[in-house]
Amino acid sequence: MTTLIVQHATARRSTPRKALGVLTALLVILLPIDWFEFTGNLLREAGAKPAILVSVALAAIALLLRPRQRRCGMFENQVGWKFFALLYFGTVAFLLNLLLGWSEFSYARSPLIQFASQAGLLLLFGFTVQGLMRLFAQPAMRKIVVRVLPWAAVLHFAVFALESLGLIESSSGWLSWFRTDGGAIERPTGLTSEPSYFGTLAALYGAPLILQVRGWRPLRALLGLALIVGAVMITAKTVFVVLLCQLLLLALYGRGSSRTHYWLALLIASVLSLAVWTATTTAAIDLEANLSSAMRIGSNLLAAKVSLAGYGAAGVGLGQFHFFYQDRFAPDFLFASAEALSQFDLSVDQRASTFNLFLRLLIETGAAGLLVFLAVLHHSLSAAGKSLEAGARLGFLLVAGSIGFLSTQDTYFYPPLALGLALALTAPPPRARQKRQMP
Repeated sequence: MTTLIVQHATARRSTPRKALGVLTALLVILLPIDWFEFTGNLLREAGAKPAILVSVALAAIALLLRPRQRRCGMFENQVGWKFFALLYFGTVAFLLNLLLGWSEFSYARSPLIQFASQAGLLLLFGFTVQGLMRLFAQPAMRKIVVRVLPWAAVLHFAVFALESLGLIESSSGWLSWFRTDGGAIERPTGLTSEPSYFGTLAALYGAPLILQVRGWRPLRALLGLALIVGAVMITAKTVFVVLLCQLLLLALYGRGSSRTHYWLALLIASVLSLAVWTATTTAAIDLEANLSSAMRIGSNLLAAKVSLAGYGAAGVGLGQFHFFYQDRFAPDFLFASAEALSQFDLSVDQRASTFNLFLRLLIETGAAGLLVFLAVLHHSLSAAGKSLEAGARLGFLLVAGSIGFLSTQDTYFYPPLALGLALALTAPPPRARQKRQMP
């Protein structure tokens, strides 16, 4: 009788654990997907990336079912207070904005709705990081992420290869679910909506496979290289930004001998040279010929001018940059972009973008908010940079790669960053790990 009771109790405990394992594996597979038609149309920015829904569910279950560990509980408090401070600065800036009448109420989007939606997204991101930290404090869950990553890379590369060979079409069938309505992209992009997102995928998954977070595996290194080569072949230029950020931060925060840093320097020089060659041959820096680059760089400069005009000191409030996307701050070449022209009168429903999260945080939460966010990133990179544990090394590369990607986009909820922060901030202490390995 006692044996039956113990078996029943064990089975009940293992059921939630299995569910968490399945959801964790699903999160790794969905992580780089930037658009899914059904959830995107229903939930807009909160559902465009299906990994958001899975990560939120994982975080909620973990907070409900997982006991809080003493060491990780301290980190949870520190990170929680930092996200609270970020929301606080963004809210105070918004109240100041309303008091001074900076944001207009006569446009298609309401400042109140903008604030509520973007503050909610940032709050959800902080909640998810907290929950995932609770989850990945468990070594078994960290191992699932590391083990599933190569198989997720195989899946994404297989779809990309099949599309490249013309065996599946993006304009019809199930692959069209992963394409946005306006983006008839002629280049293959697999399960991502455009080349820039595939380039990000290639670096986020390719770098851990090449740099061998689990030790030397030739086939995995070859798979990572194939992803990056595929991104270069479709001129997905973000692959260079993300890779360079990963390598530079690894050189800055990572452990290793002088020989390791020599090879890192060689890799950085090689990637940088290839990036310059690609940018030159594809006219990526020709702002007259390449209107996409004009829009991105012009929006960066516009955002910088807004912050230098005094709005970056205290901030203008979460979600409020949309109302400062005005022609008086724009560089001359930005007027050549039809997308920018439509954004100037604020009559479009699409949120104006800085194309750089750090600029957006400076404008919307002020200098204090930006410093808080940078402190979170520094804390995570410092915690994982010296660790030898595979989950921590993967978390480091995800955070570093996310920093590179978010220098080209400005979303408040980026699933790879949430996963990377959770893995990095719960990294086992190096000394404790060394003691466990001693005979």
